[in-house]
Amino acid sequence: MRGLSKLGICLLSAGVSSVALADLIIDGQAIPSEDITSIAVDPENGDVTVTTVGGWVFETGDPDPDPDPDPDPDPDPDPDPDPDPDPDPDGELNIVSFTANPSNAELGDTVTFSWSVENADFCKAKRGNAAWEALEDTLSVPTGSAQIVMDELGSIEFRLNCQKSDGSKKVWPAMVHVTDSPQVNENCPDPIIAKQLHSTWKNFFGDDWPLSADSEVFTYVDRTKYQAYSFNTGDYIGNGNVTTVPTEDAIRRVAISECPGIFSELPANCSRVQWDGAGANQILYWSTDGTNGTCQLDANKKYYLNVTMVKDETVSPTDSYCTNGSCSTKVRSTVTD
Repeated sequence: MRGLSKLGICLLSAGVSSVALADLIIDGQAIPSEDITSIAVDPENGDVTVTTVGGWVFETGDPDPDPDPDPDPDPDPDPDPDPDPDPDPDGELNIVSFTANPSNAELGDTVTFSWSVENADFCKAKRGNAAWEALEDTLSVPTGSAQIVMDELGSIEFRLNCQKSDGSKKVWPAMVHVTDSPQVNENCPDPIIAKQLHSTWKNFFGDDWPLSADSEVFTYVDRTKYQAYSFNTGDYIGNGNVTTVPTEDAIRRVAISECPGIFSELPANCSRVQWDGAGANQILYWSTDGTNGTCQLDANKKYYLNVTMVKDETVSPTDSYCTNGSCSTKVRSTVTD
């Protein structure tokens, strides 16, 4: 509280003090004594009102505050307006993958269909064969698989039809090429490793053995089974090689034999273990012209090219280099002469 004095009279009031007997200072402003015509003190709050010559009035205390201050004089009613009042929380419908393994099969073989989708409410099995269509709308989402026995010959298109609650739809096809099972020599023993696929060289590579140019085919090999592709040497005289190109971290075994699924106790140079497929000791070289250091094939005779991930069937037919359900590789055939 500040002091107010005039001519020896002391007035105590907030905001008023005495500088000299002839002057008053109210809130920092000096008022000469000769200019003051009256002084009044409010008994309730102690505010001082000084009136001077000319009708000027000086008061202590704060002016009347705003009775209804606006804490936010310029509020933003919608700082981040949503341009889409009804956004789609699930995102766009998408079929990530739909595959058939193997895509080349024989009549009676089992093919595994696998799929992965995003933001689908349901998927249906369409076209293909009766066993696939019988699944209808029982397919699981977002991922799933189904095993279907091939009971029709030809190139068959299987479809995965998916739909979302907003009505959007997507369709993805998977082709399976089904051929009749090649006849196996009745003198052939039952292989220790289970069969995944028996097919012909032409069906697998798209042309007759030994091919007129280099060819490479991608395939999935079941971790505990083998694939075999039959061919006849005919009257071809020459040589070439077969190797597998790794697409996953799984070692492959490749062999040429007179019976399907046989990898052991074969003639010299007719079986190879391939890890990167590049080394000379990994490539399976063959010839019908007697080239040294190759797997010797007779003219006009039926053989099988066999591929497996099983380590050693004589020890265990299920111990595999492949740690997944199946592992992919590329089978490459090259004619060198």
